[in-house]
Amino acid sequence: MIEEIVSEEDIRAVLQPQRVDPGTFAAGVRERLSAQPEVKIASLSPALQYAAAILPAGIISQKQLAEIAGGAAPAKGSKLLAVLVYPAVCFFLLIGATLVSVFKIRGIQAQNLPDSTDGKQLVVRMKRWQNSQGWKMAALFVITVATMWYGATWLLFLGFIASFSVLIYVLRSLAKAGIGNRLVVGQSCFIGLIPLMSLGQIMAMRSQGIHFVEQSVLAAIVFAGVTILSGLMVGIMPPGHYCRGTNPGRAAFILQVIICVGLSIWSLRPVIWPVTPQQMKDYVESFDHTSRGSVNAEYWEIVAEWTVESGLHPDFAKPEQLLAAEIAKDQPNPILLATGLRLGLLSAAQASTVYNYEGNLRFLRQQVELDRPFHVSLLIFYDWVIRTAVARGDLSGPQLDKLPNVLQRMLETADTAPDATLATVLQATRLLKVVGKPVDPIQYRRQVHDLLRRFHRTGNGGFCYGPRESVGSARPTAYAIELMQIYGVPEGLDLNWVRSFLKPTWTLRPPEKYVLAVTLDRFNKLPGVAPPTWREILYYERTLLAAIVLIGLCIYATLLSPKPRYVE
Repeated sequence: MIEEIVSEEDIRAVLQPQRVDPGTFAAGVRERLSAQPEVKIASLSPALQYAAAILPAGIISQKQLAEIAGGAAPAKGSKLLAVLVYPAVCFFLLIGATLVSVFKIRGIQAQNLPDSTDGKQLVVRMKRWQNSQGWKMAALFVITVATMWYGATWLLFLGFIASFSVLIYVLRSLAKAGIGNRLVVGQSCFIGLIPLMSLGQIMAMRSQGIHFVEQSVLAAIVFAGVTILSGLMVGIMPPGHYCRGTNPGRAAFILQVIICVGLSIWSLRPVIWPVTPQQMKDYVESFDHTSRGSVNAEYWEIVAEWTVESGLHPDFAKPEQLLAAEIAKDQPNPILLATGLRLGLLSAAQASTVYNYEGNLRFLRQQVELDRPFHVSLLIFYDWVIRTAVARGDLSGPQLDKLPNVLQRMLETADTAPDATLATVLQATRLLKVVGKPVDPIQYRRQVHDLLRRFHRTGNGGFCYGPRESVGSARPTAYAIELMQIYGVPEGLDLNWVRSFLKPTWTLRPPEKYVLAVTLDRFNKLPGVAPPTWREILYYERTLLAAIVLIGLCIYATLLSPKPRYVE
């Protein structure tokens, strides 16, 4: 096969029309270079250069990073600035930029990233950065988790706010020099907020401090901030990215907004939809079963008393049917019988028809004749017998004279008796009124106040069942507030703890949430109880305020960074 060789001169002649004019090409290059903003790295102070040198890849280009690192002389204060900015870099820029690289967010061809932004290369650079900072990152992570675990979330947020403020100072200085990238900073803050704030929300629930607002509100705050950052980034995605200017991108953003709103409503539902008087009235009227009989009856009685006091006029038809069925039993529930008598749903004549009333009455007479304080169990289970016997006149004159003395001695020893509880002291106080000897609050105020202080728990702010309990509960707290209505508020008892315990929370279910709502209403009506001041609110809700400030700093850091070139 014979091949015809084309001469070089012919090839040149054919390609000559396609050749770019050297002068035109040079002029175009000069024009593009002149359009680039002047990067004045050398104008940065030594401290800023030193701090900027620790920023991970992606925030600034490798060329600029090398130039900054190479020219960074450890001047006085330079290392301090780098140390201050380090926590924010680790938990926001580093975490965010690493995940962005893993997902290969390509095409960030901004003017300040002339070398490469390939995902794989960024991952390699991140790993190198992490290896060089390994022990520091591990120590910071341990300190972060430990601080949250012990409930000092606000201290953690305060530290990150300080660090992030320094980081913003560095980013703002770099932005003035034309260095930085809004997309990388925004994505980094977006991803970095989630693990920190989510962990913070979980640990805030373990907080042992005073809070007037349910701490799950933190979820609403973080998701609102994440949604704002997401909206800021949708418009600056690289060309061809599925989120930029496309229906799927807008749909994804709308879906995120819907999720954010849904989660916010879910976490704020105790505040948005607090317990209403009508709900408590419906609960009282629907009480027609005895699952966990005694416990349910005690919860129910607290709410039922409040509905009567508030003039809601509940219909007790179902509770009366329940009591009628209870009377017919061979072994009726004494707690239910006492509840019915206290609320007037059961008459003394009806209670006297109970199968074991006569036997209980004989035992009660024997205990009164001993003329000594009742045991706790006796007072709890014989409350209905005492009320029935006094109303029917089944106790003799001497027995009626001794019964008040027995009850009064229970109050006199309330602060020292090992078996005294808030419930029994409240019962003794009520029964003294039944036997015609109402208490003089001043006479027993010291004993009752000592008991209240002994049973109060600052772990969660409530009152406990017994001295061995470590946290407060709904029922003893309700009894404590009723005792304060009679005997006054003890000195030295911080009422903000009690208010914190009584706040609406999303974890409570009926009947506890009804009991706490009733108790909060009674608490607010105690003499001398005033709403918290704005200074107290700012102090005790410092975790939520710190979260708002931190999210605001993330949004500000994103906005002050230069946009990628392809957006312009």
